[in-house]
Amino acid sequence: MAGVLVAGLLVMPGGYAAPDVSGAVASENSRLTDHGIPAPVSLSRGSAAATDAEGKRILLVLQSDIRKLLVVGIDSGVSRQFDLPGAPYAERGGGSFGFLHARNGVLYGHLGPWTTGKATGVFYAFDPARMEFTFQEKTADTYAMSFHEDRDGVIWAALYPNAQLISYDQKTGKMTDHGELNQESWYQYPRSGIARDRYGWVYVIIGYTRSQILAYNPADGTRRALLPEARRAASRDDRDSVGRVFSGTDGEVYGRTITTDGWKYFHLTNGTAVELPGAPEAEPVPERAANGGWPDFPDFPDGSRVVKLEVPFKRLTLREKDGSTRQIHFAYDAPGAKLVGVFTGPGGEVYGTTAYPRFVFRFDRESGRFFPHPETHAGGHWNAWVVRGNCIYGGFYPWGMIREIDVTRPWSRGESTGLESADYGRSVRSTPHIHRPNTLLLLRDGDRMILGGTPDYGHTGGGLTIFNAATGESKTLSHEQLLPNQSTIALANLPDGKVFGVTGVAAGTGGQVLAKEPEFYIFDPDTEKIVFHQVRPHRPGDTSMVYDAVCGDDGLVYLLDGATGMLYGFDPGKRAIVRDYNLGAVYGEVASASGTGIMHKDADHCLYLLFRRALVRFDPATGKHEKLTELPPGVVGSMALTPEAIYFCAGSHLWSWRR
Repeated sequence: MAGVLVAGLLVMPGGYAAPDVSGAVASENSRLTDHGIPAPVSLSRGSAAATDAEGKRILLVLQSDIRKLLVVGIDSGVSRQFDLPGAPYAERGGGSFGFLHARNGVLYGHLGPWTTGKATGVFYAFDPARMEFTFQEKTADTYAMSFHEDRDGVIWAALYPNAQLISYDQKTGKMTDHGELNQESWYQYPRSGIARDRYGWVYVIIGYTRSQILAYNPADGTRRALLPEARRAASRDDRDSVGRVFSGTDGEVYGRTITTDGWKYFHLTNGTAVELPGAPEAEPVPERAANGGWPDFPDFPDGSRVVKLEVPFKRLTLREKDGSTRQIHFAYDAPGAKLVGVFTGPGGEVYGTTAYPRFVFRFDRESGRFFPHPETHAGGHWNAWVVRGNCIYGGFYPWGMIREIDVTRPWSRGESTGLESADYGRSVRSTPHIHRPNTLLLLRDGDRMILGGTPDYGHTGGGLTIFNAATGESKTLSHEQLLPNQSTIALANLPDGKVFGVTGVAAGTGGQVLAKEPEFYIFDPDTEKIVFHQVRPHRPGDTSMVYDAVCGDDGLVYLLDGATGMLYGFDPGKRAIVRDYNLGAVYGEVASASGTGIMHKDADHCLYLLFRRALVRFDPATGKHEKLTELPPGVVGSMALTPEAIYFCAGSHLWSWRR
């Protein structure tokens, strides 16, 4: 692959300029317009400082969001991109959750699709001395979350979601699938390290619903769960909560995990776990293994160090061994960060957001330019939005946050801000009761808003957070105070000031589904009590979290079920469904979304609904519905309605349909 000369930041005066989209207007419908890519950048899923065959410094950067490995030449002034081999995902996307930079300099990784069922991933090896991938092979599970290189140079990896273990022998070039170490009714996260003891046993920790230390003997295939069931405890979305296993400098293997009687340390030896009175004296053996996250290994052999890596901005800061620092700019190609959704903000302007990397942007409809907010980050995403005065409020993952942005500051309206760090306004955290928001509703009083969503990793049942933007006060209700073991996925204001809610039964990521049937409910925000609830229409076993609710001008609550494409009309007075339309049978699948916004009521009193391949208008007065246009592939997220157009997202592109 040819080198790409180092270039400056991809920031244009006045914001990101839309790329040339000549021919992007759909030929069969000239009212469709592709406005281009708001964030034509990528992110790092981990990096490792290395050297090439000539001993020159290079930085290996995993760009698994775009299926690339980026090699930044620190000394050569040239950056190169390599296609990750056999990327097994397409429209719905995928990624990686771990890698290992081996002692011989080879980078090992694994990538797979975003899915929670059986799938196919790819294990690969990249040799920077040869500047090529030297190995790749498919695996029977999605992606690895832990890596380890044992004393014999064998590479081990544990895969999500079924605790599958694989190994790669660097001497023979053979990969071995050792199968699933453990079986649960929930998805297992083996994200806290792997270690192999002097007897040959391999140890892995899983979470989140209940932590467990697993032991495996590759000599005879023996598998053991070392914690008694009665001592297993729920963990949270952090590495310390699950615990870790590690090889000590004394040659032994140790583990630390949460139990029903607190944190405990164990000596892991010959397939057993011997509890210790406290932390072992031995330190962990240093290893360039990225387990369950995307850390950087920034140190070069000569003592220099990458002190700051900013892949979305195409720059890094290097500290030489003499202490001097300099900034290095590099280049790469990217199809753009995937859009999560768009919405109509203060003054009727169009705003939107991307994920991985995360941007919030304003789209100038007159110039066709994108203005990114000056804060961004690789992680997290915004799932739902409300507008109050000059502020927009987002339901933010992780931590179940409500975050405030005053759009009058420090957002640039002219020259580019340079995308440096900037402070948000107020924020409220709701974890563990809400970790992954689904819906955010501004109440009719104009001050209070309610956030709903699923709980922290491994937990079951999401709560509601009530935030008063006028006073700054907030309160979070647990699922036990609402509907046990269920999570709110859609909300709508009722004419009398109460709130209509829709639940789903899906647990927090890696959690266990406990409720059998999702429900409708009516919530009184003044008394903070549910005053009515009933089982809602659903498919048996339905854990879908795509749903939307809008109160129509006729007093009915209209409900779009993302799993079935059914549109229901619910009468709050009769407390019953009085109308139903099988729109899915006509228009296909509803657009996937991380939150609400796939259905809107407009000034013409009609409802506009977003399907994967169709934009649909529904007239509640007549019950008639029609497809306004066929949509491009990859439609996701929410819509923004303006008087002249309806804006939506497809992949990394912003589109609109002219009215």
